Amino acid sequence: MTLPASGAISFANVNVELGRSSTAALNLNEGSATVLGPRFLAGKFSGAIAVSDLYAQTLFTVTGGSTTASGLGFRTGAGSNTITSSSANAGTIAGGNTPHSYLWEYVSGDTLTVTTGTSISTTFSKLLSVTTLGESNTAVGVYRCRVTDAASRILYGPNCTVTLTLTENS
Repeated sequence: MTLPASGAISFANVNVELGRSSTAALNLNEGSATVLGPRFLAGKFSGAIAVSDLYAQTLFTVTGGSTTASGLGFRTGAGSNTITSSSANAGTIAGGNTPHSYLWEYVSGDTLTVTTGTSISTTFSKLLSVTTLGESNTAVGVYRCRVTDAASRILYGPNCTVTLTLTENS
């Protein structure tokens, strides 16, 4: 449900939009823009909240999403192969103003190539090399997907640890 675009908005309306009982109490911390801003209030991230800030707003959430992705490759003899991961997904996007846009961002670890950096799901790849019999080479990077709605609200999917391994298999 989206909050009304004009007229009266009750705390019951706000509670229902937040997925709670219409009779739940709203305390001052829950009503602050720093708590509700990214998920609920388009463009309002600090200061007092006025009823007019809530007109036509809808809750914006990201749930689930990939926390791991991996890829494994083998080669005979020394050399290099490009290893590609399984698919990673930002999660389930609910609410917000459509359309949503996506951007996979580096968090830490090894730098990997993001196959489709502006999609809700992607794979990762890296050229890895081995030089000796039985050697393995592993790259581990952490990435997350930034989700932005049409009102410029930003949320993030979970951090996804990507592990890519090349093993010499003579």
